[in-house]
Amino acid sequence: MLLRAFTPAALACVLAMPFGAAAAQGFRYAPGTRQYRLTVQARITQTVMGQSNDINMSSGQKFTMTLANQAADTLAMSATIDSIAQDMGQLGPVPGMEDLVGQKVSALLSPAGRYYAETTKPTDSIPALAGVASQLEHILPYIRVVPAAGVAWTDTLSDTVSQSGLEVKRQVISTYTVAGDTTIAGARSWKINRVSSSTSTGSGMVQGQMASMDGTSKGTGQLFIGHDGAFIGGTGTEDVVAKLSLPGAGVTYDVTTTATTRIELVK
Repeated sequence: MLLRAFTPAALACVLAMPFGAAAAQGFRYAPGTRQYRLTVQARITQTVMGQSNDINMSSGQKFTMTLANQAADTLAMSATIDSIAQDMGQLGPVPGMEDLVGQKVSALLSPAGRYYAETTKPTDSIPALAGVASQLEHILPYIRVVPAAGVAWTDTLSDTVSQSGLEVKRQVISTYTVAGDTTIAGARSWKINRVSSSTSTGSGMVQGQMASMDGTSKGTGQLFIGHDGAFIGGTGTEDVVAKLSLPGAGVTYDVTTTATTRIELVK
C-alpha cells in the first residue's frame, strides 16, 4: 500500500540558503529581483505490515524572488511561482501542481535574514501551496556574522508548517562554516558548508483519516553567496526517518527518504 499523500514535501526539512552584503554593523541581504531554479530528486521507502515499497520522486520549479528594504530593520520578501511540476515515479504526476503557477508568497525578514512573519496566507482552495510557501519563505536563513574564511556559526529554526494535511512542529539546528572564496558564473562568491539536524512532530488529517507523525533528519550542503550580497545557489542532501500512524486504520508507516536539492540562479 503506497500512501501518496505522504511525500518528501511532508518529510524532508526545507533546505535553507543564505545571505547578503556585509555592512558596517554586520551582514545584510542585497535588495533586488532574481529568478531561481529549484530541483529535487528523492528516493522514498515506505514500510507497512512488513512490506516495503520504493518510490523515486522528482520535482522542479522556477520562482522569482524580490527583496526590498521596507525599514532600517526590515526586509520585505516576495516570491512568485513561475513554473512547478512534481512526479512520483510509478504513481505519476502529483495532481494540482498547475494551480500553483502564478501564486505569490511573501514574508518579512530582518536585514540579515531572520524570519519575522508571513504576510500572505495560502488559500484553502490550493492545499499544496502551504508547504511550498513555507519552503520559499525560509530560503534565506539568518546570517549572524560577517563572512570570512573559517568563520562558523549555528542557527536554530523552530516553527510550525502545514504539510500534506498535517500541522508539523519542527526544530532545525544548522551549523555553517565559511570554507573560503570561489567563483560562480564569473562572480566572486563565498562558499559556505552547512550541516543540519532536525526533529519534527505533527498531527492532522491524511486521506480523510486522523494521523500523527514523528521524524528526524540529518543534512549536509553547500551554499554560494556573491560578494555583492546576491544569493547564487546551493546544493544539499537530507536523510529523513519518519513514522506515520493512522490509529483508526490500525496502520503505521515507517518512511525513509533521501532527498537531494539544488538551487541555481537563472537570472
